[in-house]
This record gives sequence, structure tokens and C-alpha cells, in this order.
Amino acid sequence: MFLLQDLKRKAGTGNYSNEQLENIAKGITKIYNTRFIDFRYRLIDQLTLLDSTLKSNGIEPTNAIKYFTTINDNWLYATRFQRFSGSRWSVNYIMNGGSNYYLKRYKNSDTSDLVIYNYQNNNLYNGFGVNYDWSKQMGLKIQNNFSVRFSSGYTFNTQMRRDGLIYVTTSKYKPDNINANLNLSYGYLYQPNTRTYIQFDLALIGTTTNQLYGMRMKDPYHLESFSVEGQLIPKLSIFKFFNPHLYYSLTASAPIYCNHTNNNGSNIAKTSNTNYQMPVSINMGFTYNLF
Repeated sequence: MFLLQDLKRKAGTGNYSNEQLENIAKGITKIYNTRFIDFRYRLIDQLTLLDSTLKSNGIEPTNAIKYFTTINDNWLYATRFQRFSGSRWSVNYIMNGGSNYYLKRYKNSDTSDLVIYNYQNNNLYNGFGVNYDWSKQMGLKIQNNFSVRFSSGYTFNTQMRRDGLIYVTTSKYKPDNINANLNLSYGYLYQPNTRTYIQFDLALIGTTTNQLYGMRMKDPYHLESFSVEGQLIPKLSIFKFFNPHLYYSLTASAPIYCNHTNNNGSNIAKTSNTNYQMPVSINMGFTYNLF
């Protein structure tokens, strides 16, 4: 629609119907999805196809040179920002794992003894997620969107530490954890033209984590740690594109964090603590994407 408005204003192409708009959008999508073997002539072929799509749908300019420069400018330099309307549900299963190992050796400053130990950690996460996304176009320049995301899973952790040159002692732990996460977010997009857009986001995130030390090992001296964390994150982002690869961005956020943790074990006293944070972040800079 930005392209057609530019053509109407600069090249005198006149008004267009919803049917014309839909057909042109389908044609542009087909051009973007077309693969070209000879990249040297790709732009020529793409603009030729774009011109054919516009002309076949009744877009006739009164100023030929303005028509060509406008479609060339929009095709090369307009931001390819994707906007959506409607709602969508999705369900996913999540599984990931990792392993790390390191060997450390140093000299004890008090005894001058050489200390050697290695450490290994293996983890495997299994979980599921349910997502709901909704967005609505409030006009050419404004979009509202809202999303709800919930996920929960179990992490199997195994940690092992061996001490000494011949590993005279071995310590093994299995600090598994169960977590649940709920994320509510709202976004407001203002896009005045094809080179600039401003996005305001507000997210409310709640996370619970239940750490289980020693439960899977049937350790009588187990430790259980339960934490609840809440985050309220307002964020403002401004992007100015000079071309599809080079853009300037300014991002500001002032998140509010609150964390409450309870520790309870068979051999320690029950403890709890609460902390709050409100860091302020402002980032600005130029970015160039190679691809």
C-alpha cells in the first residue's frame, strides 16, 4: 500500500480497489519467492515483473520517469517489515541439552600445593509450550498486537567434580529443576513510511523455578529451592532505514524485576529473600546486515 500511495502521489496512477490491491500483493509475493540464477540481472527481472504486475492490474502512470524511479526506490530501499492480521494458536514440544567440561589447575597460596580438578556438567531439558498471537491493523500506519505464551518443563542436571592428580575424591550432584513461564505482551506499531517505524512494547513475565538438589539421588541431605520472579518490561524502539541492510536504531527500556526465593533442606534452616531491580537501558547505533 505504501508503494501504491507513492505512485499515486508522484506518478499520478489514480485510485485502486481492494481487488487490485490483493492481486498486486500476491504478485509481489510471487516475485520475492522467485529464485534467479543470474544475480547480475536479478534486479532487472524483478522490476520487469513488478511493472508487469502493476500494469496488468490497471496501474497506469501519467509520469513515466516518476513511475520508474518510485518503483525502483521502493523495491531497493523500502523496509521489508512484516505485518499480520488475525490470530493464531500454536503448541510445541521443546527438548534441548548440553554438556561442558573443564580442567583447572592452580597453586594454593597458603600451602603452595598444586591443586587439580575437573568439572563436568550434563543437562537435558524436556518441556512444552502453548502460544496465542493476535494482531490487528488499525490503518495503514498503525498495528496493535497481543500475545500469551506459556511453557513448562523439567531439566535433568548431572554435575561431577573430580579432585587430585589421580582423582582421589569424586563429588556428584544432580540439581534438577522444574520451571514454568507465563509471558503476556502488548505491542503498538507506528509506521509512518517505508523507511521508519516506531514500536512500543509492554511485557509482563512470571517465572517459577523449583530446584531439587539430591532428590533424584535419594540423598537424605537434599535441598529444595523455590523461586518466583516477576518482570514488567516497557520498551520503546525507533528504527530508521537507509536501505534494507543499513539502519539506525534507538532502544530504551526500564524493566522492573522482583524475585522471591525460599530455600528448604534437610540439613539447613529455612531461608527466604526478596530483591528488586529497576535497571534503565538506552542503546543507539548503526547496524549493517550482510544478508
